Order: sequence, then structure tokens, then C-alpha cells
Amino acid sequence: MNAPLLCLVLASLLLAPACCDWPAVPPEFWSFDYNHSNGFTFQAFNCTTDMNRKQKDSTSCKPSSIIILGDTWDITPSWDIIKICQGEGTPTGGDLFTSNKSFRVGKCQLQNQGAVPPNCIYKAKITTSQITVACKQEYPVHLEGSE
Repeated sequence: MNAPLLCLVLASLLLAPACCDWPAVPPEFWSFDYNHSNGFTFQAFNCTTDMNRKQKDSTSCKPSSIIILGDTWDITPSWDIIKICQGEGTPTGGDLFTSNKSFRVGKCQLQNQGAVPPNCIYKAKITTSQITVACKQEYPVHLEGSE
């Protein structure tokens, strides 16, 4: 992980609302971003590695999860996902919006039922499709189909 880059990105996200007329970031966004992004690892996406890292404090392995990947790199394009809630998504009812563009997504499926982190083994299926997110204060807070 590149710590200076991560600090720069986090600082820009925290300072941006103070300098611009952007909505305040709801706390649920950070959980959404952590659970559905490949983060700033600068490494190829690996379901097993990613899921075990995210579940390090859990007592059981999550049966499945969806990770949103970048177009060419496996780094999640967080700003593109946020824009779904800020005018670049189509309302589909309630607080749900579907992306106008497609994203690469990795669906991680648990292969060893009954295991506990960090021994969860996942198989990935990478597809490209539109995504639907629930929005709060113009930020994504839930990815539909990720239960």
C-alpha cells in the first residue's frame, strides 16, 4: 500500500466538502466503500485475499460478496460510483439508482463452507454490468444484489 497516496486521497475527500458545494458524506458511505471496493492495494484482484482482509475481525466467512473493479486496473473507481448518486445514474425507485455505464465486478463465492477467517477460500467470477446502488445524501451506501 502506498501510504502517502492513501493519505492524499483521504485528505482530498475530507477537505473537498469544505471547499466546494458538495453534500456531506454520510458515515454509511465509508462502510460501502470498504466492503465493495478493491481499495488502494495496487495489486490484481484476488477474492480470497480481499475477503479475508475485510473479514479479519469476523467469526465466520461471508458466503458471497461483490467487489466493484476498475475498467483496466483492479482499483475501484470510487468517484465514478459516487457520480451514480449525483446525476449519472437512472432512478429505479426509492433511493435506488442504476449506473448509466457498466462496471467490472467480481462476485466472490465462498468455496469452503464452515471455515473462519483468515482461512476463507473464495472463487471469483468477473463480469461487466451496470450496478444499482442505494443513495443517501448523494453518496452510495448499499450495493443491490450484494446481500
